[in-house]
Parts: sequence; C-alpha cells; structure tokens
Amino acid sequence: NTGDVATTAFSVAAYLGDPRAQGARIGQIRLEAGIEASVAQTVSIPVPDYPERGDASLYVWVDSESEVAEANELDNLQVSDVTALGLADLVAGAS
Repeated sequence: NTGDVATTAFSVAAYLGDPRAQGARIGQIRLEAGIEASVAQTVSIPVPDYPERGDASLYVWVDSESEVAEANELDNLQVSDVTALGLADLVAGAS
C-alpha cells in the first residue's frame, strides 16, 4: 500500500493470461484486515490444480474485485513469465 490511508478488505487473484482479456482465474485469497498505509505485504495464493505445463504468463491482480478506492488503479496488475515443469506421471502395471 503506497498510499497514506489504510485499505479495507480486498482480494488478490492469480490468472493464466491477462484477466482483462478473459484470462483464467486459477487462485484467489482475501485480505480481510486490509493493509495499513505505507506497508508492503507478501501474500501466497494457493493454486491447487495448476492447469498448464511449459511456458505461460502468470498475472497477479491486487484488488481484483475493485473494492478499494485508490489514487492509482493502474499499478494493481503484475505479469511474470513462468515455466511450469509439471509432476511425474507414474503408471502401475504387471511385471
């Protein structure tokens, strides 16, 4: 929160693809207590079933439901290129 006023409760969501262009929401958390003025907070967003393998653009959108009135709404979206390696695929069979 780079502002000089504490926020109310809000959500933070993770998306595969740009949420402004129908990117798929893959996880979300809610900060019920909000954030105090001039305080940074690290959050973790559980993504139980990450649907991609390989390269993807992962977007994180702070205040994804537009619940907090802000001086600048344009700094709420961050994108990172990620590589998902996937999990092993074990198969049982007779020997």
